[in-house]
Amino acid sequence: MKEQIGKVQLHILGEDEIPAPEVPGAAKIPGKAASEISGTQREKADEKELMEILRTCPEDQYRSVLQERKNEFLLEELSGLRANLVRAFAVPDGESVLEAGCGCGAMTGTLAEKYREVVSWDSDAERCRINAYRNRDRENVTLYAGDFRDFCNEIHSDHPGNSFDLITCIGPMQKASRIIPGDTPCRAMVHELLSFLAQDGILLILLKEIREYRQLMEGSVLSGYRTILYEIRPDAMFPMEITGEQWLSEHHPGGEACRTKDEGRPALLLIQGAQRAADTLLYAKFSGERAGRYALYTAVYEKYGGLPSRETGGVEAPGLSDQIGECGPRRAGMNTDGSQRYVEKRALTKAAAPHVSRISELSGKLSEMYRGRLKINRCEKTDITGTVRMEYLTGETFEEYLDRVLAKQGPDACEKALLEYLDMVVPKELESAFEMTDSFREIFGEIPGEISGGIPGEYEIHSLKTLPVSDVDLIPANVIRSGGSSTLIDYEWSFDFPVPSDFLRYRILFYYLRSDKNRQELAQSGIWQKAGLTGQKRKIFAAMEDSFQKWLTRDRIPVRDLRAGISSEVLHTGDGDRSLRVYYPARDGSENYSELRSSDYLMRNGKLSADLEVPQGMTMIRLDPGDRPGILRIRSLTIDGRPPELIRTNGIPVFRESEAGVEEIGPVPSGRPVFLSAIYFGSDDPNFTIRWNRDHSSANCSQTVSVDFSFTEVEGDFIRPLLELQSQRVASASSKHHRNGGFLHRLKGRKN
Repeated sequence: MKEQIGKVQLHILGEDEIPAPEVPGAAKIPGKAASEISGTQREKADEKELMEILRTCPEDQYRSVLQERKNEFLLEELSGLRANLVRAFAVPDGESVLEAGCGCGAMTGTLAEKYREVVSWDSDAERCRINAYRNRDRENVTLYAGDFRDFCNEIHSDHPGNSFDLITCIGPMQKASRIIPGDTPCRAMVHELLSFLAQDGILLILLKEIREYRQLMEGSVLSGYRTILYEIRPDAMFPMEITGEQWLSEHHPGGEACRTKDEGRPALLLIQGAQRAADTLLYAKFSGERAGRYALYTAVYEKYGGLPSRETGGVEAPGLSDQIGECGPRRAGMNTDGSQRYVEKRALTKAAAPHVSRISELSGKLSEMYRGRLKINRCEKTDITGTVRMEYLTGETFEEYLDRVLAKQGPDACEKALLEYLDMVVPKELESAFEMTDSFREIFGEIPGEISGGIPGEYEIHSLKTLPVSDVDLIPANVIRSGGSSTLIDYEWSFDFPVPSDFLRYRILFYYLRSDKNRQELAQSGIWQKAGLTGQKRKIFAAMEDSFQKWLTRDRIPVRDLRAGISSEVLHTGDGDRSLRVYYPARDGSENYSELRSSDYLMRNGKLSADLEVPQGMTMIRLDPGDRPGILRIRSLTIDGRPPELIRTNGIPVFRESEAGVEEIGPVPSGRPVFLSAIYFGSDDPNFTIRWNRDHSSANCSQTVSVDFSFTEVEGDFIRPLLELQSQRVASASSKHHRNGGFLHRLKGRKN
């Protein structure tokens, strides 16, 4: 039976017909698909809500609706991030795609934008109907709902021979046993899908865990095919990075490939014929949710099929000669077979195309400015709108180099290397006087007339300097060291109007020191002062950074704001109002914390009194009250009215209050509730982890963590000497002295 939903044909496979549930213009649904419609009441309610959004809201309003409804299922279906799984793997436009396990269409529309024909199947008829409605304006989408065997028979009739250039199997492998009977359902499904694959086509399979790869390899189903395994981070629902084995082995010498590393991670398995002459992805990093307004991604490709190198010559692959060009290093970018690697930066939206095209112009401006000081990765436009091609370089990033120095030689050596890096990428001899412009104000906001808070001197605004061209993303990860020289590889966020040079230095230090706990000791070494960045100056630049992030996202709402427990990887950088970030464990209960499973609560002037809603089933959370060293005063911390257990912190519990009401100093004993009054954090990234016992009444509902916090930033490690003095007095102090707060309480103010 067929249904016509807009321009999309939905084929219902089976014989017995029953009424369709609550969908406008619904036809009869066959019995074989009816069993798939059944599910939990929650799933049905979520699907009904999704259909309502699709029917009543234009696409540009999805995020506002999601922010209001805070439903994880809706976010996974409408965020657009899941489509990153197929964006990175391309066959020539105009070809055909088979989508096995299409669900509600999170990726169907993305495929339909790129390819001539999209044939999608799912066993769940209701989700297919939602998919059809979602893509109702696309003429090149055909949907099938029903039994997998029936679908295969139907496709063999309609598409005789191996005809699909790309087949995606993103969902069904985890439920193959329910789709195909037998002892080896996964291999049987792959065998069936390969029968539809064109000779030079690609089959892309999502594996829930890398170990599932071995299960497929146990049989002979993949003999004669070339397989590549790609690791997905942070997870399959919100993929931001896709990394290949070869990339990992090249950039982490001596380490194991992802085929055996971190077995629990999701992965993509790419299967292709050995003779395929096309691009194969090595690495892709998506920045759509971080950049927001521009939605770009960077991908590194390698070529197969006999593309010639400049040194070795060779036979050119048909149709690919235009991709050789002059871009790319002569040796570092070559595969062992003489084919060529290159990096492409693509726009994922039409609005991003002018931004991407401008990168080639920035390449020339930066090369002229840094001549003799820093190399710039050469960039050229391509014939594809919104795509530029850059050199594929090998070597060690400056971030990796700094981490190596820190691990082997200590903080002092790393500090020296980091300050030398600042001098290299922000050279003082190229600076000139800074002047605010309208373009600057639009992006970075207004700078007060005096940065020093009213104290006359060297930090007045007229003393600020600027470079001729300002790349605000000069972080060490964007510079590669190789052969005694350094090359800037990513410079898309560069501006030719004046931007304070000290702001560039601020971003370099902030993102390097903040993004790894192993660098905390370096953050306390006085490097900020040595770089000329006082606390007051840092507050100004933190406000500039917040303005910059808001300008990037503009009318887009970051994913981190859409639902408690789901957020993107953008760091909060403000000094006045900051966020308490709450991290939730992975769904399996392990302490595998991710930015994508966290939520932010705004702390006004460093204070927060609120009820935090914890998703059902949780018994542990991690709380991060700030970015920099400070003291967290805890007036109240309970979950459903009871005190939790503090099990871990990178700070010092300055006081803990037992049930007897006695305040003490020292490590917090595990295994019993602890009433805290303060924690001192002497390094960046303060955090602490609490857990609690879950009773049966809360197992299937959300729980409430009530907090009353205040966080005060401090500079300098003045707490430890006072703690030593306090510990000396504790031995002789009276119980009354303890209960009244002691020396440190009198110093910092009594507890409310």
